Amino acid sequence: RTVYDGGGILPDVELEESKQSAIADALVRNDGIFNYATGYYYKNPNVGTAIPAVTDAEFEAFKQFLKKEKFEFDTETEKALKATLEVAKKEKVDASIATEYQQLLSALQRSEEKELNAHKQEIKQLMIDELIKRYQYKEGLYKYYTASNTEITKSTALLNDPAQYNKILMK
Repeated sequence: RTVYDGGGILPDVELEESKQSAIADALVRNDGIFNYATGYYYKNPNVGTAIPAVTDAEFEAFKQFLKKEKFEFDTETEKALKATLEVAKKEKVDASIATEYQQLLSALQRSEEKELNAHKQEIKQLMIDELIKRYQYKEGLYKYYTASNTEITKSTALLNDPAQYNKILMK
């Protein structure tokens, strides 16, 4: 293989990069999923070694938890909006834009609700990860990833296919 100075090498098998959505990032960063999983664990201490399922009903319960706890997503958009209001207060124009600010904030919160639903599968997966850590710790999470993580399953399949593996090595 050719390795270029500072450029690294191209992977033998390229996989689509999995990026976290902004709403999922906010839930993780601000401990929304962590706090929900902790409460779930104390309400359901005897799940055993089974991997907890996150059903649609459980996802709805999670959304209600966020509302009840008045969870603030603090997305980049929200932070920018709050910073704008702070500047407006310093410039003494906050009274004239207060109504519009509240309308914009409400619209943003409705948008966050839509984002939760749009990224439901991704968020449910993060919830499962956090619940596994509560019941089976990191070892359980590693075991779960070994069976369900796309990158790991594709890598394992490649290593178990000598013809494909040798084809890559012969490049």
